[in-house]
Amino acid sequence: MQVHYTRIRKRVNANYVCIQQMKSVRETLEAYLQNASTQNEIKAFLKPIGGWIFNELYFYLLIVCVYCVLLFVFSLACLVFILNLSRQIKNIDGLLQKVNILNNAEELL
Repeated sequence: MQVHYTRIRKRVNANYVCIQQMKSVRETLEAYLQNASTQNEIKAFLKPIGGWIFNELYFYLLIVCVYCVLLFVFSLACLVFILNLSRQIKNIDGLLQKVNILNNAEELL
């Protein structure tokens, strides 16, 4: 029984030493991704996927861009309309003041 116990202890100690020497998953991934050949393989793998995604989303991106341009034009048109309306209100207010002055003058005569 004693022999069996020492084998287990040696095995446990060996595993403990291995665990202490092991790198974390993050360190392992960083070391793997720092390799230039790995980076080239990843780029070569993702290039067709990126092209496919762009081709699928191109129409929607175009619609969003057209929408933004139309929204900008519509906002400018509303701004111009409000400015013209404000100017017309000021002109009408001035004309009403002149009419009131003339009415008051007629009443005095």
